[in-house]
Amino acid sequence: MSSEGDIRARIKSVVEAEFAAEGWTVEDTKLLRAHGKDGLRVGVSPVRSREDPKIVVQLNVETLLQVYLPFDWEPDDTKTVDPAQIEGYGQRIRDAFRTQSSGTTSQFWGLRVSSIDYPDDPTGNKTRLEATILGYADNTATIGP
Repeated sequence: MSSEGDIRARIKSVVEAEFAAEGWTVEDTKLLRAHGKDGLRVGVSPVRSREDPKIVVQLNVETLLQVYLPFDWEPDDTKTVDPAQIEGYGQRIRDAFRTQSSGTTSQFWGLRVSSIDYPDDPTGNKTRLEATILGYADNTATIGP
C-alpha cells in the first residue's frame, strides 16, 4: 500500500475505534455538500503529499476527514441547531489522535490533527466538521520503498 493509503487506513481505524459506541463507519471518499441529508456520513480522502523541504526523506501527507451530521432540507427559521455536538466531536477527534498518533509500519511515522473547520451545511447550520490530518512517512522518492 502507498504511504497515503497507510495513513488513510490508520485514520479510519482511529476514528472508528473512538466512535465505536456511535457505530461510525468511515468511507474512503470525499463527501459532497449534499451528504448528510440521509443520515451521518464520515469520509476520508487524500488532499496532497509533498516532500518536506527541510527533511527530504520525510513525506508530509495531508488527509481530509469529513464528519457530516444529518440535517433537514426544509428551511425553518424557528429551528436552532446548537453547534456543541459537532464541536464535541471535534474535541474527541483531537483527543483520539493525540493518544493514538503513532504509525503502524516502519515507513509510516505518525499523525496529528492540524486544523478543524466547521463549514455550514446546505441550510446554513453547523452540523459538520472537516479535519485536516497530517501524516508523516518515508519519502520513497528519496530513500526507496
